[in-house]
Amino acid sequence: SSMSGMDRQSRDRMRDRSLAKCFALLELPVGASRTEVMRAWRTLLRQYHPDRYLGDPEQHASAVALVTSLTDAYLALLAHYDRR
Repeated sequence: SSMSGMDRQSRDRMRDRSLAKCFALLELPVGASRTEVMRAWRTLLRQYHPDRYLGDPEQHASAVALVTSLTDAYLALLAHYDRR
């Protein structure tokens, strides 16, 4: 039983660390509200949207990768708020 408790603590620490990374990626302080998360994601998506870089294939590919990371972070944080 103590092993499962340790596993749970480890898993919670990993989730907290990954949530902290999600907040950082969206340039937000840890614990920002759901509204702040949505606003930051939209702002960054608008700023780095791949359509802004259609003339440069290398920058376009970078923008696609960044927007994918931002969206993954956004979805992870939304899931976190939905679990609460």
